[in-house]
Amino acid sequence: LLTVALKDCDGLERWLRDGRTRPSDELYVLHQTNTRSRIQMTVEMFCLLCHALQILPSFIDIATAFGFKISNTDEYFTTCYQRLFRDNDDSSNLTKFTRYDICFNIRYLEEHGRSGLSDPWSFRQMAVYQRHDFPQGRSSCILIQPPSTARETIERLLQASKEQQNRSPLLIHLQLLKICARKWRWYLNYLSDGLRDMKDEITWARITKPQSNAGFDQSQNLEVLRWKLRQARAILESNISVGSSILRHAKDITPSLTRHRPMAIHNHMQLKSELVHYISDLRMHRRKASDLLDSTGSLDLLILKLLDLRNYNVSNKNAAALKNLAEASSIESRLMVQIARHTSHDSRAMKFTSFIAVIFLPATLISADLAVCDSYDHFDGHYHGWSIPLEQEDATIARMPAIPMSSKLSSEWLHPPE
Repeated sequence: LLTVALKDCDGLERWLRDGRTRPSDELYVLHQTNTRSRIQMTVEMFCLLCHALQILPSFIDIATAFGFKISNTDEYFTTCYQRLFRDNDDSSNLTKFTRYDICFNIRYLEEHGRSGLSDPWSFRQMAVYQRHDFPQGRSSCILIQPPSTARETIERLLQASKEQQNRSPLLIHLQLLKICARKWRWYLNYLSDGLRDMKDEITWARITKPQSNAGFDQSQNLEVLRWKLRQARAILESNISVGSSILRHAKDITPSLTRHRPMAIHNHMQLKSELVHYISDLRMHRRKASDLLDSTGSLDLLILKLLDLRNYNVSNKNAAALKNLAEASSIESRLMVQIARHTSHDSRAMKFTSFIAVIFLPATLISADLAVCDSYDHFDGHYHGWSIPLEQEDATIARMPAIPMSSKLSSEWLHPPE
């Protein structure tokens, strides 16, 4: 196993010119800094590699899916292309090929390991290109962003040179597909656990406890979960399509493999069987995702019913509160009417009291004048006393004509006759 790090266009050109002299498989691995960054390779280097390996043009469409991104765009693009070449001198049998090209991209799951995120899972994608020559038994492969756990598997396949004639040339594809499918079970269990917790919280929620989390927030969380399930189901369907295409390709190259490498037929038949199992597992995961997605419909309906019942409960409470407020307002209105009635009664009493006071005012003035007249005469020193002999019951009547008398007495008192 020879590993060479190619960092610039000159180094790649020297390798393609001088380093490809050994009759062995060659593998080129292209990496990204992260999922949404550009491939760590210049355009000139990529064009040089494509020209040297005579890469299938359709692989360029797959490679563009790894460009710089700022959002989840082009996530649906997952495909597989293959092309078979026949010997020009042997056109008698159209099922015997001398070379094939196959390329595909596939999406898989990995734990991102970033802190501060509620979802520990992240979708990644990998692209594979292979050109295999049957007479030479040699393959040229390009991998773009393979899983981090696939390095040991790839190195083990490349180091087993003694077993190269006994294995199918598609074995590297099968190993990569199986590595990419390992996490689907745990991811769907993660989504299933989240859905179960949400279902328990909503199912046992109380209408009379609006402070519980079962409400509009849960409806939003449910929509996020449904989006993840739809995304998982779509990716699984795409991966199933890719696996089915590789299986058809494996069937197409069986006659050519029998002709050029008969010792690899047994391994190739096992590979086709494992591809069938791989597709079956993906269909099982897709069915699980579909079942979870279908079960969210009833949960969404339950959330809507719960919100409607809470709105109805709140409306009833508001209506009862308004009724109590109306009753309190009615009682207050009656009290105000009673207060107004008492005020009117007090006003009439005050009017009567004022009338009595006006009537008694002249008598008060007369009493004051009489009090003055009872004093000594300042002029002659004699005591001048006047009295008006009235009965008690006639006092009120007698006081009324006493006003002019009082004025006359006051005048006589101030100006006595000579």
